[in-house]
Amino acid sequence: MTEPRIGVYACDIVGPENIANHSDIGTVGWTDLIVSLFHISDKERYGDPDGKILFFNGHEIINDKQIKQSFVGWNNSLQALKDSGKIKKVFLSFGGGGDPRDPDHVRDFLTIKNLYTDNGGKLANTLLAQNLKLLRDLLPVADGVDMDCEETYDPDSFDAFCNLCYETGFKEITYAPFGLPILDPSKGPDSLDFWTNALNKSLDWGKGVVTRFNLQQYADAGEFAKHLAKFSPWLILDDFILSGDLTRAYNPNIGAWDPTSSCPPEVTSRLLERRTQINGVVGGFLWNLDLIFVPDKDGTHGKACPPDKPTVDPSMADYVSAILAGMQ
Repeated sequence: MTEPRIGVYACDIVGPENIANHSDIGTVGWTDLIVSLFHISDKERYGDPDGKILFFNGHEIINDKQIKQSFVGWNNSLQALKDSGKIKKVFLSFGGGGDPRDPDHVRDFLTIKNLYTDNGGKLANTLLAQNLKLLRDLLPVADGVDMDCEETYDPDSFDAFCNLCYETGFKEITYAPFGLPILDPSKGPDSLDFWTNALNKSLDWGKGVVTRFNLQQYADAGEFAKHLAKFSPWLILDDFILSGDLTRAYNPNIGAWDPTSSCPPEVTSRLLERRTQINGVVGGFLWNLDLIFVPDKDGTHGKACPPDKPTVDPSMADYVSAILAGMQ
């Protein structure tokens, strides 16, 4: 069996201000560090041309082809994590989710679509392309990019952005299908076929560049995995899937623990179950690392696991061990 991959999406915890305090991230057992999330400015909200600013979460990292000083040494810090032992790959993740009713919701792939349309069906020579080149030069530690597209499922502009990332020097791409929107075929391209069609289109410019699907299975991507197995069995033989889970998290919107989030034993049991349902699972990943370190926003609920023992806080090592156990 291939050595299990143990991925984690990490947000501000690995940002320039915090990363020096968490050197153990590199040694605990994660094999894939997915730095999250990168965003693209849109003119509707920022009053500038689309793509003028690249953000890391809410922090400007590049503005109008100028790198912000606070990020200049970031690559060295990420490289130190990678060199410390366990981490084999570093990815930069674009996109993410959010409530579309929120005026600040994620709309990166809508911005990409608008840029693509306004630039005559291409992304070359746009501000986004120039800023992306600066990002590549700034972070040579990155092995590739992760496409966490959860809005604006436009096949042509999505393919163009993947191709742009590849031509810019990001030689590996992963997809992060989100379960809930892709299970309704009535939505046209926002369906099961969006991702498999994107995979097929990528073969025209970079066979083997798309290396994995990070299935967000806490959102019922299991049905998608079955579709993928039927559609592309030759990929499944190559250990193509990371099965996703959520760290334990309190959801203030419902006043309770998020029912889709998991304590370490649940991560193990879910991963074992999914491996009986689909082929090609080479490991698991978590969303997200920050929740292991940072209390919930209201500061009162901690990170209790299990729910009836609120003083027990699961560690990174607990979750790494849980994924390994699920791969036995």
